[in-house]
Amino acid sequence: MRNAAKEGKLKNGRIINITSHAGIRGNPGQVNYGAAKMGVVGFTYCCAMALGGQGITCNAIAPRASTRLTDTVPEARLRELTARRGLASPEEVQSLPVEELKRRLLGGGPEAVAPLVCWLASDDSSHVNGQVFMMTEGKVGIFNSMDETKLAFKDGIFTVDELWNIMPVMTAGLPDLAKAD
Repeated sequence: MRNAAKEGKLKNGRIINITSHAGIRGNPGQVNYGAAKMGVVGFTYCCAMALGGQGITCNAIAPRASTRLTDTVPEARLRELTARRGLASPEEVQSLPVEELKRRLLGGGPEAVAPLVCWLASDDSSHVNGQVFMMTEGKVGIFNSMDETKLAFKDGIFTVDELWNIMPVMTAGLPDLAKAD
């Protein structure tokens, strides 16, 4: 695509990568998968920077959809997550069929994600480059890039003692991912 753009044979180009919440938010039991999918995010950012000047955009989608991979999630875990996320009343959580739990939790199948793929591939998305989207049935979102949110500065290198003094303040209130859903 880059060569075609340089030769004037390409008006624009689109790269659409598929990542996962397992990379962006983590998921216990999917360490290797999550690491690979977060690599897709880095790849997306780098390609967007490298190719954007030639009219080639690169974006990623982290779909929330029921797939063969999610078919392996035990029913008890589906019910637990549906309840924890408030996607059904306590009574419903126990009585809903598994397919309805998956729909509420994961948002249907790939057909729920396809419209975003089509839009990102279109000329109408030419102004969008280097973004990571979440798409599911009835919901679309854009992830923030990983910006530093808490910073400390000083001239020179921090000493061990200085770091020990500031880190409790900087890390206060940070979520424990092991306790998140």
